[in-house]
Amino acid sequence: MEEREPGVQSLDDATTGCLLVFSPIGRMYQPMSALGVLAGLNAKGFTGLCECYIRPGLHNGEYLMGVGLLFAHGPRHDGWWEEFAGNVRHAMAEDEHVRLTADGWEPATVGELRAGLRHAGTAGFVDGLAVWVSDPAGSDPNSPFTVLCRTAR
Repeated sequence: MEEREPGVQSLDDATTGCLLVFSPIGRMYQPMSALGVLAGLNAKGFTGLCECYIRPGLHNGEYLMGVGLLFAHGPRHDGWWEEFAGNVRHAMAEDEHVRLTADGWEPATVGELRAGLRHAGTAGFVDGLAVWVSDPAGSDPNSPFTVLCRTAR
């Protein structure tokens, strides 16, 4: 696994992304949410750059995670994000810690994600697997997203 400079954020603010809304059930909701996102990217065979954003803690019983994606082979069809969210939902269907809520997701730009959430890491993917990772800048750089990118192979 190649390591990149901490804090790397290279996506343009207008890059397409989505905001995922999770309903925590148990203590391990943050890493299990990140694992669900990685499972969704893997199922789609994603190749490109992924920036992950989170809103730490729970607000009104929900945990938010955003992803912005730059596709290596150009933009995807309109149903791509819905299929991605469906894959995340399927991966978490029997998880004891967290579920994607009924609505589950909404489209967002990377700029919108940056405005309301905290950067949780950037990773490069090839065929659904992380090949390099950059931790977020800050006092606690090891987010569940980057830790799992390094280990979930």
